[in-house]
Amino acid sequence: MLGALGQLGLIFLFFLAGMESDVRSIRGTPLRKASAGWALSVVIALAIAAGLYLFTFIDNYLLIGAILTTTALGTLMPILRDSGELETKFGSHVLAAGMIG
Repeated sequence: MLGALGQLGLIFLFFLAGMESDVRSIRGTPLRKASAGWALSVVIALAIAAGLYLFTFIDNYLLIGAILTTTALGTLMPILRDSGELETKFGSHVLAAGMIG
């Protein structure tokens, strides 16, 4: 029961982050930079995970690679909104990176 409530809370957190996201504000340069940055982070994460797999520290390098490339957009959104950074150029770049991740 407690695990189900935790999953429901996580779903609600992602839902709220999606509702607060303004996709129009990340078009153009922020989206291109975020995509390139995320692609680079996937390559780095898979390289790290493959190294850990070769030294038998982990069993599934694809799972670890995916875990290393995720972002906590649900955590970032309230911080950016409360500090007034969400509407700035910096906020749009962070939002784009979080949405791509």
